[in-house]
Amino acid sequence: MLSGISRGPAVRRSVLANLGLDFFAHLHKVIPLGALHRSEAMSNVLACVFGISGVGKTSLIQTFIQRNAEWRTLSASALLSTLTRSAPEQLRTLGRHAILANQKLIATEVNRLRQQRPSTNWLLDAHSVIDNDQQLIQVPLEIISSLEPTSLVLVQDLPEQILHRRASADNGRVRPRRKLEDIRSEQALAETVCRSYAQALGLELAIITSADHSAFERALRVRP
Repeated sequence: MLSGISRGPAVRRSVLANLGLDFFAHLHKVIPLGALHRSEAMSNVLACVFGISGVGKTSLIQTFIQRNAEWRTLSASALLSTLTRSAPEQLRTLGRHAILANQKLIATEVNRLRQQRPSTNWLLDAHSVIDNDQQLIQVPLEIISSLEPTSLVLVQDLPEQILHRRASADNGRVRPRRKLEDIRSEQALAETVCRSYAQALGLELAIITSADHSAFERALRVRP
């Protein structure tokens, strides 16, 4: 069982209770709506694509990249693995403090790459929540806002499909093994956190299924 995760109708209450930094209570005090603006240095496009492990996000992104040569993709987990010279599974199962510190490393590296290639459109394969085998850790708004994204996409799928993908062989990738109810709760939490990003940043959140390639392309054609 994942600690701190409520089941069934209590999912939304559990989400609010588990945002450890009083995220929702202080959101508007810390970052008023409309107060976040893109800097002149970040003149290119960055689409943050969220989705829990096994949702089919990476395959969706790869298909899009093959059809759209003007885009480049970045994987948050791959970037961090390169920066720290550590295996992704080792990084995923760190404690809360280390995981949050690593999110800042990812943001710094993404911003460096964007500044180096200002004419490139970027797709960031990322997570709004991280399952470290002990709890679900929300990636703070300050990390996402520091990326200055131009669009937000959340990829979802049926919990049964996610469970099947996690149980299937996938090029040696290690995925968290969870019960169906755990996956359902994690996906609900991921959506709640992504909606909070969109509200604070003044961006629309496109919620799509991993099989809907047309909806994904439409979401990425939207410019702020």
